[in-house]
Amino acid sequence: MKKSLFLIGLALALTCNKASSQNFTFIFEGYKSGDTAYLQFGPEYRSPRYQVIISPGNVVYKNDSIGDVLLAKIYLKGNYGSPFVMERGKVHKVKNGSVRGSIDNDNFSVLYDSLWGGKAFAGIMEASKLRDSAKTEQDKKHYYDLLIERHIAREKRVKHFLETDTLGVGLYIAYVLRTTATPSEMKLWLDNHKRFVADEHYKRIENIYIPQSKTDLGMRLPDFEAVDINGNKFTLNQFLKTFKGEAIILDFWASWCHACRAKVPHLKEIYSKFKGSGLEIIGISSDKTVEPWVKAMEKDGSGIWINVIDKENKTGKQFGIPGIPKSFVLDKNGVIHYFGAGGLADETETVKKLLKID
Repeated sequence: MKKSLFLIGLALALTCNKASSQNFTFIFEGYKSGDTAYLQFGPEYRSPRYQVIISPGNVVYKNDSIGDVLLAKIYLKGNYGSPFVMERGKVHKVKNGSVRGSIDNDNFSVLYDSLWGGKAFAGIMEASKLRDSAKTEQDKKHYYDLLIERHIAREKRVKHFLETDTLGVGLYIAYVLRTTATPSEMKLWLDNHKRFVADEHYKRIENIYIPQSKTDLGMRLPDFEAVDINGNKFTLNQFLKTFKGEAIILDFWASWCHACRAKVPHLKEIYSKFKGSGLEIIGISSDKTVEPWVKAMEKDGSGIWINVIDKENKTGKQFGIPGIPKSFVLDKNGVIHYFGAGGLADETETVKKLLKID
């Protein structure tokens, strides 16, 4: 009888321990019992938040619908959401608005500040303010170049870190860089962070990588369809059959995209310099209707090169383009030699190489 009771008690204890290890445990230090903390698991600010009532000792959060290891944010009084790694079976110690208790979380804020925030971010903001307050065009260009230099330096430093990183902070920063990363970079980041495979940040990078893996450097860009200004069907393959030049810039944009339209002067400068040497530009708009597309071209003067519209953004989805502006530089055979995203993209050097211009 005693032996049976012992075995039952042992079984119950093992069951309880197993159940406990399947949940998420928090210890709140310096917080009032009865106050509420909120957990958020999605990348967006508006992603759902789940409440946790603070109490003395271990606070258990149960949620079987999420992964075992994921990036999360915790919202408490006085903070705007501190990122951390949430892991089943680990104790998450919450103090002064941040989470500690694991290699991931003990290093999260330190690494983030050294790589992305802190001095790096402050230097970028300083250059941005100097550019905005510059009085002469020469000073504006000087500070703009400084801004670009600091952006690129930060990105290089981060990407070097991500070559070997397996921590949650790396995935957190990788998610920010997903729109400017190459497919090979995204593949490496995904491979390094496979323990986060159930996390939403990981999934979204993966969803971009899968179609973009067909558009890496050295690959021939797949064919796509759109409609030109006269309502005629346009395909890349058909264009390449009759193209007599050496370089093509594909510019993905829309009339509502401020950064896209701010890039037009840069494209006009490249076009005026190199059109006669064999450059063509093809603008692919994702506007849903023709009128704003045409008005934007007329206002910006971008109608001087080939323009097509893809109202359903099928091409953007086909190529895994998460945001615009986005550009590709192709040779006369449609092979990709460059791609860039955002306002910092500069196709000039690649175009010059294809045109054999020093």
